[in-house]
Amino acid sequence: GNLINAGMDVDGDGWGEFLLWNVDTDTYQLYEAFGDDQYHVVYTDQGLMNFFDLDEDGQHELVKIHEDEATMEQWITIHEWDNIDLDADLNGGFTDATKTTNRFERSIWNNIAEGYGNDMGLLDFVKLDGDDDWDIFAVDAELTFFGGQLVSWRDGTIMNVLEMTNFEADSPLVELRYTSGPIGDGMLFFGIWNNYVDVDKDGLTDILLVSDHTQSLMGIHTAGNDTYDPIVISALPNIGFYHIPTFPVVANFDNDEEDEIYFADRDGQVWFMHTTGEFESTLAPYNIYYLARIVKKQNTAGALNMTINGHVGDQDGDGKPNIYYTSKDISSLIDVEYQGGWAGDSASFTYTYTDLHFANGDPMTATMWNMQTGTRYRNPLLDMDRDNKREIILGGPDSDYMVWHDHPTVYIYESLHEVQTKVADETPDIPEKFKLFQNYPNPFNPGTTIQYSIANPGTVEIRIFNMIGEEVGRFETMHDAPGMFSYYWDGTDKTGTRLPSGMYLYQIQHGRFNQQKKMILLR
Repeated sequence: GNLINAGMDVDGDGWGEFLLWNVDTDTYQLYEAFGDDQYHVVYTDQGLMNFFDLDEDGQHELVKIHEDEATMEQWITIHEWDNIDLDADLNGGFTDATKTTNRFERSIWNNIAEGYGNDMGLLDFVKLDGDDDWDIFAVDAELTFFGGQLVSWRDGTIMNVLEMTNFEADSPLVELRYTSGPIGDGMLFFGIWNNYVDVDKDGLTDILLVSDHTQSLMGIHTAGNDTYDPIVISALPNIGFYHIPTFPVVANFDNDEEDEIYFADRDGQVWFMHTTGEFESTLAPYNIYYLARIVKKQNTAGALNMTINGHVGDQDGDGKPNIYYTSKDISSLIDVEYQGGWAGDSASFTYTYTDLHFANGDPMTATMWNMQTGTRYRNPLLDMDRDNKREIILGGPDSDYMVWHDHPTVYIYESLHEVQTKVADETPDIPEKFKLFQNYPNPFNPGTTIQYSIANPGTVEIRIFNMIGEEVGRFETMHDAPGMFSYYWDGTDKTGTRLPSGMYLYQIQHGRFNQQKKMILLR
């Protein structure tokens, strides 16, 4: 199965869901937890689809992409949950389209090729340019037709940014704002992995991409409202870099002025780069540094030492951020956990390996391309079955191999540790001074964790402001001892109303100490 999305609760019943593309039946299947470690299919559909909370009411809508094969025009329909509980009898579902956009020239890949759906960053709704309208980042392939028949989709990749305006109306308007045009030289569209970062700290969100098949870093700079600079492509040298089959992980682990970017390659190595404030130099090869080898070179014939995925989470709930990778060559889930210090130093991380097995006990030697920790589409970290333990989901579109060997293609791994989501003592170590850390994750939706340390007992006050200085949230707590603590903010104001996307300040007061930092809520 091809794992598409996870971390939703479409029907609001407290049980989490994940979306799967079944490559054998050519259908989408929505799975929902219904008990501890128990999941069943509650909805099926066909055609390109995913779930997003576009009206920002706290519930995901079903978003479907349609295409007229004759004209190659596309349009989008949005469907609300029909208020019938989703269950194994498929009683619940979604309404007819509540919103239907205009038709627009094909910009979104709408086919399935080699088992790949839209999970590789081919379709995402995100607010990039500072206004309240949804921007759509989409990837398509240059198509070649002969005699009215599609004969090739491998001619090149096209990066597109569209915008959906007039969302409140029944017929929102979708318009193309940017296109890269075909990028050839072997750049296959399903080898594109994306993330977002504000490189120049102007409050606008830029697009960061890596290409598996061309060993390239790419970026699209958001220059202003509806304005995007031409794509920057930075080809990496062959020596040291192999295929890059991982998402670029964006973080600010060490709480400095620069964001960190991590990616891994097919030779089992993790690389580090940092934002420089300028786009071209951020993506330049000289800004890439070796972090660590996490997959030992294998002597087995055909072994690639491949490291794939790359998702951020804190599945064990200890307050320390993790990057999760997998490798079929050592049949392992690799947990790279930040411990403190400079985020470009291998010694600042610990590396934990969990053996992965198929259901019959054999080592998991298939390529599990898909991973979900909940952060892929900025959903909450996963605790789908309500046992206060977070999950990681792995999916394998390498399904031919797995089906031939009678292996299931989706696996859920649950942390052994319960998580704490309110103020909690994270470690018995006594800090030497007061310190406020960067919130995590950032950007976030719907909530984020604010972590801080105090050297003396006392009252801590957390205040949250919007960018015009209005206080939108306040929390006060008393700590009887020094230590490291965290507070989970759910992105709502004092009345419990969900706040809109934008930049916010969080400020902590403890005695005479006062610090503040910025964070980005990205609905």
